[in-house]
Amino acid sequence: MAKNKFHSDEALQSFCTQIGLIYDSGLPMEDGLRMLEDTRVEIDVDKLAQNLGKAGKLSSAMAMDPGFPPELLHAMEAAETVGREDKVAFNLANHYKRQAETKRFLNDLLFMPVLLLSVLIVVMGVLSYAVLPVFQEVYANLGGVDNAWTDLLLNGAKLVSGVGLGLLVIVLGWLLIHSVRYGLGMDSEDLTEKMLRFFPQSKRLADLARFSFIAQVLLEGGVDARTALNLSIAQVPAGRLLDSLKDTATQLGSNEGLYELITQAHIYPPLMQKTLSLAAKAGKVDLMMEEVSRKTQADAEHSLAKTLNRVEPILVILLSAFVSAVLFSLLIPLLGIMSVLGS
Repeated sequence: MAKNKFHSDEALQSFCTQIGLIYDSGLPMEDGLRMLEDTRVEIDVDKLAQNLGKAGKLSSAMAMDPGFPPELLHAMEAAETVGREDKVAFNLANHYKRQAETKRFLNDLLFMPVLLLSVLIVVMGVLSYAVLPVFQEVYANLGGVDNAWTDLLLNGAKLVSGVGLGLLVIVLGWLLIHSVRYGLGMDSEDLTEKMLRFFPQSKRLADLARFSFIAQVLLEGGVDARTALNLSIAQVPAGRLLDSLKDTATQLGSNEGLYELITQAHIYPPLMQKTLSLAAKAGKVDLMMEEVSRKTQADAEHSLAKTLNRVEPILVILLSAFVSAVLFSLLIPLLGIMSVLGS
């Protein structure tokens, strides 16, 4: 395995569920891991059990496998400190399940628009640079002469097709490079996270949903407030939300943690922020965060879908207009050829 290549979300979800069940059943962890040995799974449980026998703690044994992300290791270490390993493990399983679902949603949402635009650009390129010149040459050999409007239309279509094909090559190259880098473990961010950067508002909401869920997991697991603060911030990708959280965290006192970060950062809509403040006074932030987490996740998905639903028709209309222009330019010499042949 490459040095920085993490296990998939699906594998981490399954693993966290399994160790949660082992903790919940009261079995010794090493014996429980031995029961899970299977060469077909992504995580080498047999080696993990061997490392557990040497290290004595599951978090230390997991740290010997570079496939486990840092936030999972820190969360399990904190859970071992407070004795809530089973609850934290189950909550982490839910976290990776939701993360996998979010990535599938983004892939499904982005795949069709990108495919449609790529097909239209390729069609324009083929018509402009391969088909139309042949008809023009035949038309010219038969004595036909293009008018200025046709030449202008053709040159414009060729320019747009050339730019479109160039951009398509650049985008495909970018996707290929980042896919290879992620596959080799040279980059910890997958393509869906990188593509979200092109939609700033949707990215912020997606980051907020991720922060809200990990905060819910840590608060429900009973993790120490200061440790929970550091773990939750570490889960947020680079962006506006991370900057806001870090600025607020630096202003907190040494005895303040995730509760204070949530109530003082003002990262949620006003009504939700007031509700969280009331929940903090009642000592019910952990319960309220479950609803907040669901709401922010739904808002993030709705925002991205709404953005793409606005952009996609505009791009399709523009490209369809240029394809129509190319076809019109193709039709003129074709009609000329038919008229010459008919006479």
